[in-house]
Amino acid sequence: MAGVSGFLMGAIWGSFINLCIDRWQIRYTEFQETQISEHHFSEKLKDHIRLGTLSPIIPSRSFCFSCGHQLRFLELIPLASFLLWKGRCRICAEVYGIRSFWVELTHGVFFGSLFVWLERWPVLIILALDFSLLWLLGSCYHYPKLGTHLKIATFIWICLNPIIFLI
Repeated sequence: MAGVSGFLMGAIWGSFINLCIDRWQIRYTEFQETQISEHHFSEKLKDHIRLGTLSPIIPSRSFCFSCGHQLRFLELIPLASFLLWKGRCRICAEVYGIRSFWVELTHGVFFGSLFVWLERWPVLIILALDFSLLWLLGSCYHYPKLGTHLKIATFIWICLNPIIFLI
């Protein structure tokens, strides 16, 4: 049972990591002006870019970057929604990409494994955050503005790991 609940929590957390990756890649790109003029982005996305509100920290409902359709509950269920709609937007059929599925699946498997093999909550949380930071670094390394902040935060966090493990 611990493995199943760990898998579900991991898939949900992986969905949030996808949100971070998608929004940070657009927010921290050096080509925001060209993105605003691109025809395949929705007006909703362009408004978020202009206002600088596309962030996982500033709450806004998830939406399709192509058509602006606000995702409903069934479209937000990790892994299942990707399989149900074949990795596409339900309205405009724009492809989301396989990365979102893999991030959710690997987080689910990793968290499920941690829940089965480890019993100490601090260790679980630390290793889960390490795994997520590695996904974020791997996905956002080529965005200089974000990459520097993320690398510094990851370095500090990983340096603190041994101290936290001793507690």
